[in-house]
Amino acid sequence: FTRKDYIDRELILFKISIDEKNKPKVVSILEKNNAKILHEGSKRLTAEYAGDGEHILKLLEHLKPFKLNDVVRTGKIAMALE
Repeated sequence: FTRKDYIDRELILFKISIDEKNKPKVVSILEKNNAKILHEGSKRLTAEYAGDGEHILKLLEHLKPFKLNDVVRTGKIAMALE
Protein backbone atom coordinates (compact mmCIF):
# COMPACT_ATOMS: atom_id res chain seq x y z
CA PHE A 1 0.00 0.00 0.00
CA THR A 2 0.97 3.59 -0.54
CA ARG A 3 -0.32 6.45 1.60
CA LYS A 4 -2.92 7.17 -1.09
CA ASP A 5 -4.34 3.64 -0.95
CA TYR A 6 -5.64 3.67 2.62
CA ILE A 7 -6.91 5.78 5.48
CA ASP A 8 -5.60 5.28 9.01
CA ARG A 9 -6.62 6.46 12.45
CA GLU A 10 -5.60 6.14 16.07
CA LEU A 11 -7.64 6.81 19.20
CA ILE A 12 -6.20 8.49 22.25
CA LEU A 13 -7.90 8.83 25.64
CA PHE A 14 -6.37 11.11 28.25
CA LYS A 15 -6.92 12.88 31.55
CA ILE A 16 -5.61 16.38 32.01
CA SER A 17 -5.42 18.42 35.22
CA ILE A 18 -7.50 21.59 35.25
CA ASP A 19 -8.14 24.48 37.56
CA GLU A 20 -10.09 27.73 37.22
CA LYS A 21 -7.09 29.44 35.67
CA ASN A 22 -6.11 26.93 32.96
CA LYS A 23 -9.49 25.34 32.16
CA PRO A 24 -10.52 27.87 29.45
CA LYS A 25 -7.19 27.42 27.64
CA VAL A 26 -7.36 23.61 27.85
CA VAL A 27 -10.96 23.55 26.57
CA SER A 28 -10.00 25.93 23.75
CA ILE A 29 -7.13 23.66 22.65
CA LEU A 30 -9.40 20.61 22.72
CA GLU A 31 -12.12 22.36 20.71
CA LYS A 32 -9.68 23.69 18.10
CA ASN A 33 -8.35 20.16 17.61
CA ASN A 34 -11.82 18.52 17.51
CA ALA A 35 -11.14 16.51 20.65
CA LYS A 36 -14.19 15.44 22.65
CA ILE A 37 -14.55 15.99 26.39
CA LEU A 38 -15.98 12.79 27.88
CA HIS A 39 -16.03 13.73 31.56
CA GLU A 40 -15.39 16.89 33.47
CA GLY A 41 -14.50 16.69 37.14
CA SER A 42 -13.43 19.45 39.50
CA LYS A 43 -9.72 18.73 39.00
CA ARG A 44 -9.51 16.78 35.71
CA LEU A 45 -10.98 16.48 32.25
CA THR A 46 -11.16 13.16 30.44
CA ALA A 47 -11.08 13.53 26.67
CA GLU A 48 -10.69 11.56 23.46
CA TYR A 49 -9.29 12.31 20.07
CA ALA A 50 -9.26 10.22 16.91
CA GLY A 51 -6.96 11.08 14.04
CA ASP A 52 -3.76 10.15 12.32
CA GLY A 53 -0.56 9.84 14.33
CA GLU A 54 0.75 13.21 13.17
CA HIS A 55 -2.34 15.05 14.44
CA ILE A 56 -2.20 13.20 17.76
CA LEU A 57 1.40 14.31 18.24
CA LYS A 58 0.42 17.92 17.46
CA LEU A 59 -2.42 17.80 20.01
CA LEU A 60 -0.11 16.37 22.68
CA GLU A 61 2.42 19.11 21.90
CA HIS A 62 -0.25 21.78 22.43
CA LEU A 63 -1.16 20.18 25.76
CA LYS A 64 2.45 19.91 26.97
CA PRO A 65 2.25 22.99 29.25
CA PHE A 66 -0.54 21.25 31.20
CA LYS A 67 -0.35 18.14 33.35
CA LEU A 68 -1.46 15.02 31.49
CA ASN A 69 -2.32 12.43 34.15
CA ASP A 70 -3.07 9.38 32.04
CA VAL A 71 -2.71 8.71 28.33
CA VAL A 72 -3.76 5.57 26.46
CA ARG A 73 -3.45 5.13 22.72
CA THR A 74 -4.82 2.39 20.46
CA GLY A 75 -2.16 2.25 17.82
CA LYS A 76 -2.89 2.56 14.13
CA ILE A 77 -5.86 0.95 12.40
CA ALA A 78 -6.24 1.22 8.65
CA MET A 79 -8.63 0.45 5.82
CA ALA A 80 -8.07 0.34 2.09
CA LEU A 81 -9.89 3.06 0.18
CA GLU A 82 -10.94 0.84 -2.74
